[in-house]
Amino acid sequence: NRLLQYFSFINAIVQCLCHTEQLASYFLRKGYEIDIRNIKNTIVDCQHSSTSQPHGFKVTKSFVQIFQALWNNSSNTTSKLSYDFKTTIGNLNRQYSGNEQNDAQEFLLFLINTIHDELNLVASSRVRPQAKNSFSSTTISSQSSSSLASVELARRAWSDYTDANQSIITSTFSAQLHSTLRCNQCKQESKTFEPYLLLSLPIPQKIIQPVFITVVFLNQSPKQLQIGLCLPVTNTVKDVREAIAQQSNLDPNDLALVEIQQHTGFSQVFHDTEPMSRLTHDIFAIQFPSSRTESN
Repeated sequence: NRLLQYFSFINAIVQCLCHTEQLASYFLRKGYEIDIRNIKNTIVDCQHSSTSQPHGFKVTKSFVQIFQALWNNSSNTTSKLSYDFKTTIGNLNRQYSGNEQNDAQEFLLFLINTIHDELNLVASSRVRPQAKNSFSSTTISSQSSSSLASVELARRAWSDYTDANQSIITSTFSAQLHSTLRCNQCKQESKTFEPYLLLSLPIPQKIIQPVFITVVFLNQSPKQLQIGLCLPVTNTVKDVREAIAQQSNLDPNDLALVEIQQHTGFSQVFHDTEPMSRLTHDIFAIQFPSSRTESN
């Protein structure tokens, strides 16, 4: 749909969530309707007026309509539903009311937090404002808990969190991070157990690099042979030379790696200590007469 394609950060997140198995089963089988009924019944039974549902399930219902339309391939209605969804989240958060692109991960966190707030089955958590969601950490010092194993501490912290947070978002995305801070002087430790929905991970760098070398033989037919190698990016020219020699059944000491450009001819010789990244285009491994043959 054109609207979500224009707002690529929304489109990316919606597509990812729609292909999350647990969410697909929950929304397509209308499990959310059962939760909404239970929440409404809890609100009616509650004596505190401040326990009313903060958004009237608007974001959840709007998201579910897009979710179901995408799975049912309802292209005729998706554009309108996308506009309604964009309007709904824009009314709730002015950051998304305009036409600017935004950070996709930040939007994902906003969306699943909002759906969690709307579908949280624990009525007491709705007394607190949305900004005070129960993603707080539990820190325990070693002096007060030296007899307790870390597993038991983690279980207690997780139980405290799930006692206040029960939704499809909790069961699908929530986890707990355990960190330990130790003082090198007094040897005291503090263990922190922190619930989270997302973890930011760096994009892994390519650790393998393809290299294409044309081997020019001294006395062999065919005279030239192109070899493709996949080697670690940390390799040097010497490593490449030895790999070529192994593939070609040659002595690495008889090979020189050079650059010969098509129009200008010979360009440069590569030395063993240079990084493999220097080998880009028009690289040749030329076989020279063996030094052992010359000595004989």
